[in-house]
Amino acid sequence: MRTSVLLSTAAIGLLLHGCASRPSAATPVVTTDFVPSAICTSNGVIEDSCVVMLQIVDKGLNDCEIRFADPNANLITAGRGMKDKFTFWKIDVGAAYVFTEDDGVAFVDNFRPRGFANGKRIEQGKVFRWRNLYRGPKVYSYVINVTNEVDRECFLDPWYRN
Repeated sequence: MRTSVLLSTAAIGLLLHGCASRPSAATPVVTTDFVPSAICTSNGVIEDSCVVMLQIVDKGLNDCEIRFADPNANLITAGRGMKDKFTFWKIDVGAAYVFTEDDGVAFVDNFRPRGFANGKRIEQGKVFRWRNLYRGPKVYSYVINVTNEVDRECFLDPWYRN
């Protein structure tokens, strides 16, 4: 009797341990490298993934300038509909520039709890994207960094408002 109770207890313990250590289903991370065709507009609140178009202008041997295709895009305004959606920054096709490797678009004040996640350089460095976590109203400062084959670097520091 004592042996059967001991074996039963051990079996129940192993069964419970197996159930307790089973990994739970992870929450899927939303990522995308698909660049939408929608352009982020400066004349309203954006509610879906979109692209901020950039133009790079060479200004001599050691100088260049980043400009927005839409001159008013220095402030992007995102609504609640942007939660978990991506904003993409795209360099004009003809430009001989790419986003810098790690900080092509870098949010200066993206402290915990983060407002943006999953930053990534894609399409051979011509596109950079961030997922907007939209944790509530806040204005973010960010920096756009680009470089070319002769290591000329340019930057621009616009704003993003949730």
